[in-house]
Amino acid sequence: MEVVKQTIQVLVKPVKVNLKKIMDGVEQRSKHAALGRLRSLGFSQDESEAFILDLYEKVPNLKGALRKYVEGIVRWFTQGDLNPELDKDYSKVNLLLRVLQNSPAIDALDKNFVSFLTGDECSYQEVLDMVGMTEGFAEGEVLNADHLYDIVEIESHEDLEPYNKYIAKWCVTSSEDVFDHYTQNGLYHFYICLRDDYKTVPAVPQENFPKDAYGLPLLGGTQLQRQIIFSPTMSW
Repeated sequence: MEVVKQTIQVLVKPVKVNLKKIMDGVEQRSKHAALGRLRSLGFSQDESEAFILDLYEKVPNLKGALRKYVEGIVRWFTQGDLNPELDKDYSKVNLLLRVLQNSPAIDALDKNFVSFLTGDECSYQEVLDMVGMTEGFAEGEVLNADHLYDIVEIESHEDLEPYNKYIAKWCVTSSEDVFDHYTQNGLYHFYICLRDDYKTVPAVPQENFPKDAYGLPLLGGTQLQRQIIFSPTMSW
């Protein structure tokens, strides 16, 4: 057994080294492209370097494999999607990266957030939509504190049936196969949040739709890891 372990270690080591070289190369190309974009907009070389360093400092999740997205994030800040003068916009990107690294959407985007499906550059809002975040939730929006919520874990497609009449048609409720896809056959956990008045609110669109009186009493989401939720869903 010890010989087998040593053999595996010998085989794995060069793979890890080569993978690191590949990732380092992707990061450097992305950084170079980001610097080129800044220079084309009139930034000096020193100003461009300072912009990137400031980005690394203010977006702590922009590290490791996620550093390849520096090109796309610089694009968002320079084309008006985000404001480099606002600290909250750096926080929004930081949260998005945390969710993106655990989302299937990460396999559909290149380092400049260009969609492999359409070939189009995705905006900040479009990537938010892809990972199932809304602008309000991305900013840490606080829900109405006048009501209480119960959190219920849904372990199977059948567990959702009692709630179907209180929600619009969620994809996750459509079939057992879809539910298993969302939860990766039990690897992830699906929860719903039931507000104390969810049974009595009429399904009538109101101001702030879909985050209106009907949209917020019953929420759903898939938990990847502790404190990491993706695909949050409202009643609509």
